[in-house]
Amino acid sequence: MPREVPVRLIGPLNAGGKDQLSLEIDGAPIQMRFRISQLSHKLVAVVPEVVHDLLDIAATVYAADCRISRGGLAGSRCGEDWRRKFHLTVPVRCREIWENEEITNLLEEVVGFLSDDFWRFSFADCEDSGPTQGIFDFGTDVGFQPGRILMFSGGLDSFAGAVEELVERRERVVLVSHVSATKMARVQNNLIDAFDEDERKRRLMRVSLTAQLADGKRREGTQRSRSFLFASLGLAVAEMFGLKVVHFFENGVVSLNLPPVPQVIGARATRTTHPKVLAGLGRLFSALLGERREVRNPYLFRTKGDVLETIRRLGFADQIRHTRSCADVHNLSRMHSHCGRCSQCIDRRFAVLSQGLEDQDPGEAYAHDLLKGDLPGVRDREMALSYVRNAQFLALADIPDFQTRFPEVLRAINDIGDPPGEALRRLHDLHWRHGKAVTSVMNRVLGAGKDDTGAYSLPSLYRAAQLEQAISPSMETPEPETSPKRVEIILSPLSEQAKIGGTEVLTGVAYRLLARLAEPFLQAAGQGLVPEDYPCLTAAEIADGENYADEGGVRRAVQTARRKLAASLGKLGLESQEVIETIPPYGYRIAPDRVTLRIDDPASVTKRPNRTKRRR
Repeated sequence: MPREVPVRLIGPLNAGGKDQLSLEIDGAPIQMRFRISQLSHKLVAVVPEVVHDLLDIAATVYAADCRISRGGLAGSRCGEDWRRKFHLTVPVRCREIWENEEITNLLEEVVGFLSDDFWRFSFADCEDSGPTQGIFDFGTDVGFQPGRILMFSGGLDSFAGAVEELVERRERVVLVSHVSATKMARVQNNLIDAFDEDERKRRLMRVSLTAQLADGKRREGTQRSRSFLFASLGLAVAEMFGLKVVHFFENGVVSLNLPPVPQVIGARATRTTHPKVLAGLGRLFSALLGERREVRNPYLFRTKGDVLETIRRLGFADQIRHTRSCADVHNLSRMHSHCGRCSQCIDRRFAVLSQGLEDQDPGEAYAHDLLKGDLPGVRDREMALSYVRNAQFLALADIPDFQTRFPEVLRAINDIGDPPGEALRRLHDLHWRHGKAVTSVMNRVLGAGKDDTGAYSLPSLYRAAQLEQAISPSMETPEPETSPKRVEIILSPLSEQAKIGGTEVLTGVAYRLLARLAEPFLQAAGQGLVPEDYPCLTAAEIADGENYADEGGVRRAVQTARRKLAASLGKLGLESQEVIETIPPYGYRIAPDRVTLRIDDPASVTKRPNRTKRRR
């Protein structure tokens, strides 16, 4: 269990001065700039005090989330060690409401599921009983009355939602934006300018929130709690106009964010607009106000390709290149608007290609074009390959296979509004369509047979993986993947034996190779690395540590060990699988997602110098 970090909000949001949030986080004083623009005094005055409290709480949660690091990638055990523990003390105007057990439980539940951390809340009396005036940059009251409140980030999905509401449905809308970086403010402004000027004046209003640590020292970049702050502002704006629904627009594949690798659990699988989060926010907001409020995602059953088709259909395809999907906002440039490596960029690139819109979002706009250029790191390559493997599975899996592979989907089906069976069917169909779109792009790229791709581009890596039989040679004919049972391997250094499944015994070449590869495997397990970061040993490193004449001898030993392992697994009635992986160009390793490994007498293992090549 992680250490509990104390977090204290010192007075309401304006206690630290105009637009300043003053806190104490883990004993250190912290200031956070917090500003909401383009609202009138008249609008702010109608916001209930309990909603002002909610903004204070959400801002405090966001500040703590940004300030306290999860420990980075190397400190994670499949997401478990990323979970932090916080105790927040917040002065509130409506203390009796917040200390109601139902509301406290709802708050801790929704924030905890959203960020995948442990949160505990305590409340104190707030000396200032009025609204939080200091955080508002007031404008004039123009008498605007919207029909929709839309959360607007400047990404493809939120832009498509704005286009659909304004152009197709002719709605009057308020676009609520969170400006986390100056670059994104420009992106959002330029996209809004794409709408007809007369329409902007008559049917569009913009409200923007700036929330940044004053010293610029953000120690955690995941910002899982941002949508809680975002939705809380959305609720405040909805209350100003007498509306009861806040809308997030995000495609369902991203909303559910089912992990492409089963081991990606916990805080790594983001839940920004997960149905459970949005439903939880709706329940919390309703309990606070004593009447029904909702947070909806109209795009839950749309893929990213569907979103692009909406933009094209409504005549805004030329704006696609001006939207931003990349997670690495701070390192973007005018030449490269996307990194091309993160999961958001991969998803966007495949969706654009599946819709034939590459002219509107050219590969040159990506710092790394995964279909032509080299992906720089092992994690980047693994992510891209996992994305394609996952899509291949989704394109072929029936509902039982889908549910078995992704049990997390059961967390969503009760919060969608459909009967559970129908919700599961619709979510399966959504992911099936996504899988078909991605595999069609890969088939087209592979079928083109072009040789202008880099050695570490996705097509080249995919072909190499086919040769290693990591994935099927055909994207149309393989059976759906299932999660094979883990293989238990017990190494006995004293007897120089490897027991497979507790009964089958391997000796000689197979034992020696497994024992050599066990060293970096156990080191990685002890450091809590995720499977994709387990190190490899090159053939040269294995040859140097064992009695092999050359690297060719190592490769022959690998083939021998694999044959013997396959035979042992067959005798045990277990599915044949690759226990010893090849990860070009890094070498060989024991498969961390398929093997449970232990030493029956650890003291007998002779330690070697650490010559492993860390995969990055």
